[in-house]
Amino acid sequence: MHFAGMITKVRPMEYRDVRYFYGAYALGPCLGRPTRLQSWTEPVDRGTQVQLRVDSFIRKGWARSWTWVQSRFWQRFPKWMRLGIDAAETVN
Repeated sequence: MHFAGMITKVRPMEYRDVRYFYGAYALGPCLGRPTRLQSWTEPVDRGTQVQLRVDSFIRKGWARSWTWVQSRFWQRFPKWMRLGIDAAETVN
């Protein structure tokens, strides 16, 4: 993976937009190329809700597989995020 990009818009504690450069890729330079990552945060009763959106160009014929892999990855992401936050809190 290579995700070189530039943060293009930030609203502190609310929104962030990252545009990826042409050389960014996932799983291989010819298979998938992320183009944009957006994140939104919103306070909720027990903390903060985070929403993410990833836009990508995917090689023809790989769209179904890419969608399946992405669905599995993002289902697990909240747990991984919580583990990372908990680990960071124990260090501080």
